[in-house]
Amino acid sequence: MLPQNLPAGTTVESFFEDILPEAHRQLVPADASAGEYIVSIRMEGPGTGTTRYAYTIRGREISIARGADSPAQSAAHLWIAGEHAALTFFLEDWSGPRRFAPSFEPAQGVKLITDPRVLKRLAQATGKIELGLIDFEGGAGNLVLSAAGAKKHAFKDTDSDAVIETRVEVFEKLLAGKLGPDEAIADSHVTVRGKKLVAMQFAFALAPFFPAR
Repeated sequence: MLPQNLPAGTTVESFFEDILPEAHRQLVPADASAGEYIVSIRMEGPGTGTTRYAYTIRGREISIARGADSPAQSAAHLWIAGEHAALTFFLEDWSGPRRFAPSFEPAQGVKLITDPRVLKRLAQATGKIELGLIDFEGGAGNLVLSAAGAKKHAFKDTDSDAVIETRVEVFEKLLAGKLGPDEAIADSHVTVRGKKLVAMQFAFALAPFFPAR
């Protein structure tokens, strides 16, 4: 669920500020979903500092605010935190070999993770999870997702409720649609430390968009 044909030289900033919003306007149906969803994004790393964005999404409409002081930050339904270096590695791959780009057609005509139909399900989860690839060549590659059942809380630097770790081989099966996120957890393709129920909430939120098996 990524923009197609990512241009070479895409940076973290151009991805969040230009490419992803424009792809959203083009690829999300006007009648995708009612309601408003706010997504807070935080990217950080040595030498880059912390970059924060807040997307406000209503169907095909999307607006973006940059900076920690944006009012939208504290009103978010979903928080995403990641590493600048790891995302840069992925951006280089997505604009080239696309080894780590999804290769299956998501169900329900969904094209992007910013589709309100996806956000609606993710926002209903409650808790904070951390995802990690233990043999990822681009570094730790950890990604943190936090939601509070669509309640409007600020993202807090507390410990994750669940830490999910796996290997690149399993990640590639997920990207190919050969394995669903719920199956990955239920069948022990991944290691879960902490509250498995919280991990399953996020997995079940995404599972309907994966190919039926």
